[in-house]
Amino acid sequence: MTMPQGKVISFSPDLKDSKSPYHTLKSLAPAILGLLCCITFFIFKPHFHEKEVVLKEISNILEANYVDEIEITEKKDSQTINEWLKTFDPHTYYLEPQKAVRLKNELNGQLEGVGIQLQYTTDTALIIYVIPKSPAAKAGLLPGDFITKVNGVATSRILNSDISFADRVSGKAGTSVKIKLFRPLNGKVIEKTIERRSIPFTSATNSFLTDEKTGYIKLSIFSSNSHEELKSSITSLQKEGMEQLIIDLRDNGGGLLDQAVKIANEFLPKGKLITFTNGEKRKKQSYKANGKGTFLELPLVLLVNENSASASEVLAAALMDNQRAKTVGVSTYGKGLVQETYILSNKASLNITIARYYTPKGKCIQKPYGGDLKDSAYGVQPNFTVDQSSISYPYYSLFRDASKLDLYQQNWKASLPSASEFAKLKITSQDSADYFTALGMMIYGPNELPTLILSQDKVFQKALTSF
Repeated sequence: MTMPQGKVISFSPDLKDSKSPYHTLKSLAPAILGLLCCITFFIFKPHFHEKEVVLKEISNILEANYVDEIEITEKKDSQTINEWLKTFDPHTYYLEPQKAVRLKNELNGQLEGVGIQLQYTTDTALIIYVIPKSPAAKAGLLPGDFITKVNGVATSRILNSDISFADRVSGKAGTSVKIKLFRPLNGKVIEKTIERRSIPFTSATNSFLTDEKTGYIKLSIFSSNSHEELKSSITSLQKEGMEQLIIDLRDNGGGLLDQAVKIANEFLPKGKLITFTNGEKRKKQSYKANGKGTFLELPLVLLVNENSASASEVLAAALMDNQRAKTVGVSTYGKGLVQETYILSNKASLNITIARYYTPKGKCIQKPYGGDLKDSAYGVQPNFTVDQSSISYPYYSLFRDASKLDLYQQNWKASLPSASEFAKLKITSQDSADYFTALGMMIYGPNELPTLILSQDKVFQKALTSF
C-alpha cells in the first residue's frame, strides 16, 4: 500500500531537536497513526471481505428461494445478520459454523455435550431429564437439580446474556465444563467438572406400557431417525400386549418435515392427504399416504401444547383432519412454514422460509408475524382442551440423595423389580422416603415414566378416556 502524497516526514539520527520530547512525539503522530491504520486494514480486510461475500450469498439465496416476493434490503451497519433476517420473517435465521454443526448433529441423532434437558425461567435452569449413560448421568446429575453456575458465571447472568445457556453447557467433545448445582430437598450445593462427549440421541423416548393395554411414547424431536425409532417402539409395545397408543408431542418444536410425513403414513389409509406445501418460488407439492402403513388400525391419541410446533403440527393436523386420531391439550404454536438449510462459504448455515404448509382441510396454521403468540385462531386446536399441557417431569420435590440407591436394591428390588410397581406402592408411605427418592434415576429412567407422574397429568388422564 502506498502512503498518501503530501508532506514528507524524514527521520535522521543526526538531527538535534532543541524542542521538548512532547513536540517530537507530536510531529511523529501523523506517521504513527498512518502506520496503525495500514496494519488495521491488512488485519481486518479478510474479515470485512468474508462478511461481504456471506451477505451477498444470503441475498442471492433469499432472492431465488424465499416463500414470497420480497425486496432484499441492505443490512444496516448497526444490525446483526439475524436482526436483518428478522425483517423478512421471525423464522429465517443464520447460524455460526459451530452452531450449524450442532443443529445438524442433533437432527442426525448425535449430540455433543453433557446430556441434559433443561427447563428455564427468568433466572433459573432446572434439569428435567438426564440422558442415561451420558457424562451428566455418570457425574450424578439428577432431574430436579438446579444449575446455579456454569464455569463460575451465575445462571441469572447467562440467561440475560447474548450467549445462550445451552451454548455454555454444551460444547465440543473432549472439552470440560464446571457446573454448580443446588439439590432442593437435601439443600446440598454440588460442584462437578464434566467432560463433554458425543452422545447418541433417540427422539422416541420414554416408551412403555402405562397399563395392560395402553402404550405411551414421548416424541421429543423430528430427527432423521424419528420414523424408524417410533415404528420400532410401537412394534415392541405391541409384543408386550399394547392395544392402544398415546404419543406425546408436547414441547416438540418440530424438525424434519419428511419424518412427520412418514410417521403419518404409518397410520393413514391409501390416498389420504397428509399435507401440501406451496410457495412463490416452489410449486405446490402434495403428500399422500401410500396405504402401506404398519399401524392402520391402532387406536391413537396425541398430546399437544403451546410448544408443539412445525412438524408436530403437521402430524397432529394430518391425523385429526382425517379422523384417524384425537388430540388432547391446548392449541399448538402455529408455525406453518417450510424451511430449507443452505451451507454458506464460511461453513455457517442459513435457514430460510421457502414455502407454507397446509393441513388436509386446506388451512395454513401460521400465526401472523408479530401477532399474539396465544392467538388460538392459529395453530392446531385439539379435540379436547385441557389446560395443563406442559408438565415438568420428574417433579424435583420427589428427589433426595441418589446415593441411597443401594437401600432400594437391598430392601425392595427382589419384591418390587419394576420402578412403576415400587412407586405405586411406596410413594405415599412416609417411612419409605429414603427408598423411593433414592430410586430417582431408575424411576425416571429412559424406559419408564412412573405411574406417579402420569396420574398427576390431567392431559394424559383425559387421553385415557378419549379412545
